[in-house]
Amino acid sequence: MPAARRARRLDVEAAMDQALRWARRGLARARPNPLVGAAVLRDGRLVGRGWHTRFGGPHAEAMALEDAGRAARGATLVVTLEPCAHYGKTPPCTEAILQAGVRRVVAATLDPNPLVAGRGLARLRRGGVSVQVGCGAAAALGLNEGYFSTHVRGRPWVTLKVACTLDGKLAAADGTSRYISGPDTLRLAHRLRTEYHAILVGRGTVEADDPQLNARLVAGTSPVKVVLDGRGRLRPTLRVFDVREAPALWVTGPGVPRARREPVVARGVEHVEVPRARSGGLDLRRVLRELSRRGLQSLLVEGGSEVLTAFLNAGLVDRVMVAVAPRLLGQGNRDWLGDIRVRTMRHIRPLLFPEVREMGTEALFTGYLTDPSDLLEGWVL
Repeated sequence: MPAARRARRLDVEAAMDQALRWARRGLARARPNPLVGAAVLRDGRLVGRGWHTRFGGPHAEAMALEDAGRAARGATLVVTLEPCAHYGKTPPCTEAILQAGVRRVVAATLDPNPLVAGRGLARLRRGGVSVQVGCGAAAALGLNEGYFSTHVRGRPWVTLKVACTLDGKLAAADGTSRYISGPDTLRLAHRLRTEYHAILVGRGTVEADDPQLNARLVAGTSPVKVVLDGRGRLRPTLRVFDVREAPALWVTGPGVPRARREPVVARGVEHVEVPRARSGGLDLRRVLRELSRRGLQSLLVEGGSEVLTAFLNAGLVDRVMVAVAPRLLGQGNRDWLGDIRVRTMRHIRPLLFPEVREMGTEALFTGYLTDPSDLLEGWVL
């Protein structure tokens, strides 16, 4: 082990911060598994580190223990999620921990996966290991909001991402929206795409802009493309149906004629039929269940206005990100948000934990419509 690492002294909180940073290195490749990082401390020194690099590969705990070698005996293992106690793609991490002779385990949270759900830490306690849960819990949840949302609520974590003008317009009257955002905001949008499992737009956005919906401006994996097209009328030649870089789901209502289905499916696109809601649009709860069934745990909704409004009215939005550009379109152009049924200031929809930051010449507003800490209820001791 390098001398620099032998000399480094860390407390448990600092080690958890490091483990959280290492966990992000598995972004995109670990899905649908959660992002997990781990550190091994002995006598206040970091002697091992690890993270879940890819689905099917070694878990963070196993990597950190292997890195630590004999120094793991009597040491403290700091990990961002409860170690597993079941056989999956790899053997149980609990058994590797016990065999390594680890004295203490500090986990940020329990694992909400029903296959784990406290069983990992119970196994460690039975093996004589001291266990602590809760250090860095909020930051650990931030890494795996989709994983927690899927297992706790049965649906993906949903973020609305909007770029609009100073007067709240999403697009011009002809439907075009390129480019409201400047280069800094565009790069942020593409980085977000690498962090989410799926990205969703409606038919109007596809017809107006013919978007690629990939992450071409940054390094990373492009998300699965989800296109809502209630009547199944989109042209099969559109770029969103190109699946060479990322899969695409074409979501329609029932009864789309075979003549319209076959050319799209022939491109390798998966056709998903969902029922209609009482409002006449597609049943968005059913859409989210279909995504969960495919292991897609987080969803970035990018428009258009009808889709954004429908998600808000269905109560299916967790976070909102609005980039406001210093440009004006004025009356007669398209608002980014439609009727969300607010008729008095008493019913205004506040954002929780709001933040504002500069993105070049633009302002990025971020906030939550649900308290993310609710997902931790029952998963921190």
